[in-house]
Amino acid sequence: MQEIEHFSTSPKAKSVSFVTQDDGQSEEIKYRIKHDLDYKSAKKLIKKALFEFYRGVLLLKNYIILNKTGFVKILKKYDKITDRNGSEIFLPRISNYNFAKSAPIDNLIKETETFYINNFEQGIRSQAMKNLRLPPRKENLYYFVTWRVGLYIGLSIPILVRAIELAFRNKPSFDPLKWPVLLQIYCAYFIPIVFALLFGINMHTWTKARINYKFIFEFDPRNNLNYKQYFEIPAFMLLVFSYTTYIGFNFTKFEHCVWILGIILSCILLCPFKIFYYDARRWFIIALLRVVASGFYRVEFRDFFIADELNSLTYTFMNTQYLFCAIKACRFSLISPLLTTLPPWWRFVQCLKRYSLTYHKYPHLLNAGKYFSTIMAIWFLFLFRTYNNKITKSFWIGGQTISSTYSFLWDVLMDWSLLQLDSQNYLLRDELNFKNHAIYYFAIVSDGLLRFSWILQLIIPSKYSLATIFTIAFGEMLRRWQWNFFRVENEHVNNCGQFRAIKEIPLPFEKETLDEELNEENEPQEIKLSSRITNAYLPQRRAGLPHKIDDIQRWRDFQPNSNAVSYAYSDVTDDEQLSEPDSLDDPKEISFPPLRDEYRNNNECYDDASNVAGTSTIPN
Repeated sequence: MQEIEHFSTSPKAKSVSFVTQDDGQSEEIKYRIKHDLDYKSAKKLIKKALFEFYRGVLLLKNYIILNKTGFVKILKKYDKITDRNGSEIFLPRISNYNFAKSAPIDNLIKETETFYINNFEQGIRSQAMKNLRLPPRKENLYYFVTWRVGLYIGLSIPILVRAIELAFRNKPSFDPLKWPVLLQIYCAYFIPIVFALLFGINMHTWTKARINYKFIFEFDPRNNLNYKQYFEIPAFMLLVFSYTTYIGFNFTKFEHCVWILGIILSCILLCPFKIFYYDARRWFIIALLRVVASGFYRVEFRDFFIADELNSLTYTFMNTQYLFCAIKACRFSLISPLLTTLPPWWRFVQCLKRYSLTYHKYPHLLNAGKYFSTIMAIWFLFLFRTYNNKITKSFWIGGQTISSTYSFLWDVLMDWSLLQLDSQNYLLRDELNFKNHAIYYFAIVSDGLLRFSWILQLIIPSKYSLATIFTIAFGEMLRRWQWNFFRVENEHVNNCGQFRAIKEIPLPFEKETLDEELNEENEPQEIKLSSRITNAYLPQRRAGLPHKIDDIQRWRDFQPNSNAVSYAYSDVTDDEQLSEPDSLDDPKEISFPPLRDEYRNNNECYDDASNVAGTSTIPN
C-alpha cells in the first residue's frame, strides 16, 4: 500500500514522494517528473489517469456485487428445487472469499476520492464527485431535440425536391458550360450531408445492439452525444443546403451560392463558440486534422475509421476543384486525380506508420497494398479519360478489377471477420451481435456488388456520364454506411475477447535511482516512458531474435526515441482548464498496445483492429 505524502502545487515542482510501509518500516521513494513536461501538463496526465483508475475501481466493485448476487440467486433456486437450506450453509462461507470481499475496494474508492478532492478540486467535495463519478444510466428521451430534428428534415425535403425540379427546368437559362459544374458541386455537398445523417442510424443501431461504440471511439463517458442529439447537426446542415440550392437554381445569375453554401457549412462546423455541441465538433475537427497529418501521429481507431469514411467520399474531393469554376468556366486536368487520391493516400501512410511502429508486415503492409491498388486504379482512370484508347482502357479495367477484388475480400475477411469456414455460424463467425444472421449474408453480397459498380460506366452511354458517376458515388456512400455496422461490431467483439476494455494513461514521473543521480550530471538525460509499449518495438523483434527476457523486463528496458515521446505528449496544453474534464476524450490521449503477444488475436483478421485507440490489456 502506498500513500501520497507530498504533491507540491508549485509550478517548479520536479518530483513527488511516496511513503511505503513494509513490516512497520517506512521508506520514502522519490519519483522524478519527466523533464519534457511542465507542471500543468504532468498534472493533467495524472488527472486523466485518476479518472480512468476510478472508473476501473467502480467496475471492480460492480463485479463483486454481480458475483455475490449471482451466488444468492443460484442458492435460492437450489433451495426452491431441493427444499434445503443451502443459503444458510454456503452464503457465510462465500463472504470469506476475496472475490466477495468489498471492504478493500471500498477503502480504495474512498482514498481515490479524497486524493482527487484535495489535489484537483480545492477540497470541494460536491464539485469533485460530480466530475469524478460517471453519470447514472438513464434513458433521456430528448423530446425537444427530436422535435427540432424532425422540423429541420421536414422543412428540407420539400424545398430540396423543388430545387431539383428548378435545376432541370431552368437549365436553358444557364451557361451550358456552367450548369453541369454547378450541379456537380451541389451533389458534392449533398453526399457527405446525407452520409452524416445515415451515420446517426449507425449510432442508433449500435445502441440497440449494445455495442459499446462510445468506448471504441473514446468518447468521454461523462459527457457525450446521444444519437438523437447527433442527428441535429447533419439535419440542420441539410436544411441550409436545401434552401441554398433552391436559391442557386431559382435565380440563374446567383452563381455565388455554391461559395456561400460552403462558407455557411464551414462556419457551422468550425464555430468557435461553445454552442451547438461545441465539444463534439471540436473532437471531429481534431480527428480530421490527425487524418490530414497522417504519418506524424500514431494511428488510433478513430483515425483510420474516419480516413476510411473519407475514402467513400472521393466524389466530393474530386468535385471540389469545380468551386473555382462556378463563376468562370474552366477545366482542370491533373488536379482531379490528385484530389481523388487524397483519402487512399492518407490510409496508405497510416498503414506504413503502423508498420514502422510494430514491424508487423501482416496486416499493415498487406493493407497498404490495398490502398496502393486504389490509387493506381484512380490514375489509370485519369489516363483513360485523357487518352481514350484500348490500351488505357485495358489498364483501367484491369487496375479497377484488382482494386475492387482486393477491397471486397478485405472488407469481408479482415474488417468484418466473416467467411470463416470453421465457424458454427455457416460462413460467418462464432460471435455475432446482430440476432438476424440474414443481414450478414446480405451485406456480403451487396458489398461485392457495390464494389464493382464502376462497371456501369462501361454499360451506360457517355451522354449520361454525370448521372452515372453520381449514382456510383451514392452507391459507394451507402456501401460504406453498411460497412460501418459490421466494422464497429467486429471491433466490439474483439474488445471483449482480447481484454481490451481498460484504458491506460501513462504517469508523468519515473522512479529515481542512485545510478541515475550519479550519472545525471555527466550524461544527457534519457526519456523513459512508464507506460506499456508493445514488445514489437524491441530490438530483438526487429532483428528476428528469440525472446529470452520476460515481458515485464522488456517494458522496463525499453528506451524509446525522441519522436516517440514528442507525439505521445503532444496533446497537452497549458491553457486548458484543469477543473473541468473535457467533454470528449482528448483525441491525442496516450495509449499503447497490449502487453503480451499471447493476449492478441493470433490471426488478427481485421483492419487495424489489433490496437484499439486508448485501450490495452491488464498486465496481471
